[in-house]
Amino acid sequence: MHSRTIFYLAQLLTGKADPEKIRQRTSKLAAKKNFSASTRMQFWTISSRAAQQAGKLEAAIVAMQNALALLDENEDMSQREKLLFALDGDDLWALYEAYGRYLGNQWQLLMGNDNAWFSKASNLVDKKPRQAMALFAVMSKDVGQARTRALAHELFASLLSGEKNGLILVKKLYLHSSQVDKIRYIPEGLRHRLIDDALSHSDIKTASSLIRTVTEPPKGANALFWKLRKARIMILAGQLDEGIAALHLLLQGTTSLEPGQMDRVMQVLFDLQTVGRHKEAVALFSKLPLQGQSGQMRREILYWIADSYKEQKQYHHAARYYLLSAGLLNSQAMDPWAQTARYQAADALFSGGEYEDAGRIYKRLLDVTSEPARKVVLRNKIQQIWLQSNQGNDRKRVQR
Repeated sequence: MHSRTIFYLAQLLTGKADPEKIRQRTSKLAAKKNFSASTRMQFWTISSRAAQQAGKLEAAIVAMQNALALLDENEDMSQREKLLFALDGDDLWALYEAYGRYLGNQWQLLMGNDNAWFSKASNLVDKKPRQAMALFAVMSKDVGQARTRALAHELFASLLSGEKNGLILVKKLYLHSSQVDKIRYIPEGLRHRLIDDALSHSDIKTASSLIRTVTEPPKGANALFWKLRKARIMILAGQLDEGIAALHLLLQGTTSLEPGQMDRVMQVLFDLQTVGRHKEAVALFSKLPLQGQSGQMRREILYWIADSYKEQKQYHHAARYYLLSAGLLNSQAMDPWAQTARYQAADALFSGGEYEDAGRIYKRLLDVTSEPARKVVLRNKIQQIWLQSNQGNDRKRVQR
C-alpha cells in the first residue's frame, strides 16, 4: 500500500482536511502513469469517497468508474487493502441511483410520472449523458412496468458502453456484481460486443454466459459461422449438452456445406472428441451433409468416426470405419492416407482380439511399405500376434 494513499484516506476518514481538496489531489495522483494500477485504483477510490462527502456526485461517479476500470480482481492485494478499498459494480449502481434521485428532486420529477422522467432523460442524452444515465438508473429500479424498466436498462447500458472503458464498466455492473441477473437487459448488439471482448481475453466463462442469452447473429455476420461459434463456446465452457443440442439443430436443417464451413464444423466436433463425448461426436459426424464434398473430406470424416469408436472400445466398428476410409476412393488403395487408416484398423482389430484379421492387414502393409522404420514396427506387430496366438493355443492344450 502506498504511503500517500494511507495519508489521504486517514485525512478523509478523520475529517482533518477539506474533502474537495482531497478529491482534487488524489485525482491528480491517480492520473499519473508511474504508479501501479493497484495504487491508482486506490487513489481513484479515495477521490470518489471524497467527492461524495463534498456533495459532488457526478465527480464521484467519474472517479469510481476510473477505479473500477483499474480493479484487477486477480491482483495480489493484502486483506487490509481489500477491506479499505473494497469496490464493486453495486457501488457504482448506488452512486448513479443517488445522483438520479438528487436530480429528480432538483427538477421536481415525481415518481410514477414515467413520461416526465423519460422525457427529461432523453433530452439529456446528447448534452449531459451521465445525468441521463442517472435518471435511467432510478427508472430501471423504481418504475412499475417491467417493459419500461427494461427500456431504462437498455438505454443506461448503451450510454455506459460509450464511456471511457465502457465495456469494462458494463461487465462490472451487469456481469460481475449482484446485478448479474440483469444480463438480459443489455441490448443484444452490446452483448455481441461483450462476447467478442470476452473471447479476445480468453474469458470463455463470460462469453458463454452472454452467448446463451442471444438468439440471433449480429448484423452482417454469417449465420452458420455464428451458430457454430455459439456451440463451440458452450462446449469449451463445459455446457456440453447445450452445445451438442445446438449442433444437432444446426445440422438438422443443413443440406450442404461449403469447404470453409465444413472445416469449422469439424473443428467443433474435434472439441467434442477432446472432452470425451465420442458417442455424440459419432452421431454428429454421421449427420454431416456430404453432397459436394471432396473424396478426401469424406475419407477424413470416416476416419474421425473410427477414432471415436476406438475411444469407446468398440473396436470392430472402429476397424470397419478405418477400412472404409482407406478404400473409399479405391478399394485397393495404398496411398499414405490409406496406409495410415489400414494400420489403425489393424490396431483396432488387435485390441479387439481379432488377431488373424489384424495380422492379414499388417502383412499387407509390410509388403507395400518401403520405409525401414515402418517395416520394423510392422514386423513387431506381426510377432505380437504370433505370440498371442501361440499363448491361446497353449491355453487350449492345457485345458484339454
